[in-house]
Amino acid sequence: MNKFKYFLLCIITFGIVHLIVKNKSKKQIINNKLTLNQKHNFNIAELISKVGGKQNILFISNTMSNVIFTLKNNYSIDDIELSSIKGIKGIMHNANGIILVVGSCAKKLTDDLNDFLVLSK
Repeated sequence: MNKFKYFLLCIITFGIVHLIVKNKSKKQIINNKLTLNQKHNFNIAELISKVGGKQNILFISNTMSNVIFTLKNNYSIDDIELSSIKGIKGIMHNANGIILVVGSCAKKLTDDLNDFLVLSK
């Protein structure tokens, strides 16, 4: 009878431990998901004017945290003016344009910039 009680208690204990570990792993998976910010505080018209205006922009794309401007003329951009815009965390230059580091709102900002360019044509 003691062996049966011992066996039963072991099964119950391991069952409880299994449930606790399983719940913790689910919480970790949920917390590791990437989140994108669907709001930004940028003035679209101001940002476009500081990169040389809509006539200077060929294409706008994004990565997870960057907005990539492909421009006709890279040399008309003033980094100091661009960095004064609240929310821009960094500016990088490449051969075809500039890359603005803006954080998790990059996708939403790129969509809004492209919509603004389409509507203002």
